[in-house]
Amino acid sequence: MAGFDPLFLLGDNALLQKLRALKEQVDSVGRQTILQQIDEKKFDLLARNIGFDGVQGSYYERLSVQVLLPESLDARLSANR
Repeated sequence: MAGFDPLFLLGDNALLQKLRALKEQVDSVGRQTILQQIDEKKFDLLARNIGFDGVQGSYYERLSVQVLLPESLDARLSANR
């Protein structure tokens, strides 16, 4: 993701620096980081850019439902309600 500027998406340089510092600190003691409450794609991109080891939130839950429920299956489920 060369050239990606998370500041453009986040608009908060202080928060971005704190997240990066937290990631570096956790890495320095050999632990993993999980960023939670990812609700929008822009925060997914931010987490990936910083290098968090794991992410969790409604953004991914919506994606998993879209992947797991093809339109034909989704239509049958709606008809049965």
